[in-house]
Amino acid sequence: MPKNRISLLLTLMLTLSASFAFGNRVSKEMSWAELKSSGKINILNDKIEFGDALGHKMSIFNVCRTEDGNFASVAPRRICDEARTIGRSGPICESSDYRIVRFENKFVDYVCASPQCDTRQRLVKKLAKTISLAVYSRGEGRQGPYHQFLFNKQYTIPSCY
Repeated sequence: MPKNRISLLLTLMLTLSASFAFGNRVSKEMSWAELKSSGKINILNDKIEFGDALGHKMSIFNVCRTEDGNFASVAPRRICDEARTIGRSGPICESSDYRIVRFENKFVDYVCASPQCDTRQRLVKKLAKTISLAVYSRGEGRQGPYHQFLFNKQYTIPSCY
């Protein structure tokens, strides 16, 4: 009888540890909300510039597509209208306001213009309605924080209306 109890206890422990290990994994099948709330991932290519005086960027998750194909912020944001630099401290915002940000659907990309890539060509592109974002795991190692590529996942920018 004691052998059965020990084997039952071992089976139960293995089952619980396996379910805990697999329950903490992230997968491509998870929704974006589940992935972001897991606390285990970073999305490194989700920022786009929206053209204020400080060159701030906004996560693609905080924008929507307007009727004319451009973008708007989902919620009001603090926008710097005027900035100036004082010494080495970097730019300081002198005039700002909270408002919905509207901006054109365009970004600048640089591509190799020669086989050795010693010259690059500047291209102005539009962002597609559905984009591929790289999802990375994040962790802490001996040499500090690290990111490891997991998978690409499609994200469709929602309509504002």
